[in-house]
Amino acid sequence: PSSSEFSSINSKVRVISSSQPRPPPRLLAAVLSSNGNAMYISFDAATDRGNISVNSWQCSRLFAFPGSSTAFCSWINSSYIYSSFVSGASIDIEDTVTVFSNAIKAQCRSIAECSQFVAMEAQSTNVLMPPNPVTPSVALGVPSKL
Repeated sequence: PSSSEFSSINSKVRVISSSQPRPPPRLLAAVLSSNGNAMYISFDAATDRGNISVNSWQCSRLFAFPGSSTAFCSWINSSYIYSSFVSGASIDIEDTVTVFSNAIKAQCRSIAECSQFVAMEAQSTNVLMPPNPVTPSVALGVPSKL
């Protein structure tokens, strides 16, 4: 094979000494669910889950976005959050989702390790369109005679 048959991909890799505390995670994306009644929020690394141990909580504890005070969040795993909206709430593509400063740290494996971790600064991202949106269907009810 010749070199013209291959493409190159550039990736940044950061090597951190095991004696150094892990850097705080970064907010990666906020993506609407396919039917638009929920949103998935992701981070680039495992988090400490914002020190939240309950299954579901008001999203406004960690985030600011339109409707965050009535939306409920739950951790899918240490890097992903599922946010469900109450009936009538709406969030649009390109709306801003902000994680609060000092709310989330990197996931730690030991208490001694955790004490050195730095919390995230406030970070924002725009809401993205779902990868496979549901196509709405329209149904009209009209009388057969006017």
